Amino acid sequence: MGEVSGGLIGVLLAGGLSRRMGGGDKGLLDLGEKTIIERVIKKILPQVSSLAININGDSSRFPDYELPIISDSMKGFLGPLSGILAGMDWAFKNKYKYVATVAADTPFLPDDFIHRLYSIVKDQKLNIVIAASRILNTEDIFRHPTFGIWEVD
Repeated sequence: MGEVSGGLIGVLLAGGLSRRMGGGDKGLLDLGEKTIIERVIKKILPQVSSLAININGDSSRFPDYELPIISDSMKGFLGPLSGILAGMDWAFKNKYKYVATVAADTPFLPDDFIHRLYSIVKDQKLNIVIAASRILNTEDIFRHPTFGIWEVD
């Protein structure tokens, strides 16, 4: 399977239950004059060849974004790995080699976030790269697996 021109498809993971916020879709909350997900779309869209939203539940909640909606591949609320799998399935069907995933409720990502992760994949010839951060004043690493580049194969 070859890489399509541009090579990288993006999926916003918006299937969470938002339990800590009393339910609903965090990405649909307003942040200033735009929703959180609108801000994420604006950040990620220039960095990928194509972009979709992964959801768990009723797709009519996301009608205004003019992006493909991908439902979780597995029934139930199984968490972000189910959304990543759905994104990988979608990327495979569209003949992409890699899929980039980000949480739909993270509006303050760097403008080159996906480019940075993708360059690590390409430079080091890796199959998967996930974001991580070091906890201040420690050697502890906190992994952020919803933010990653995943080889579809």
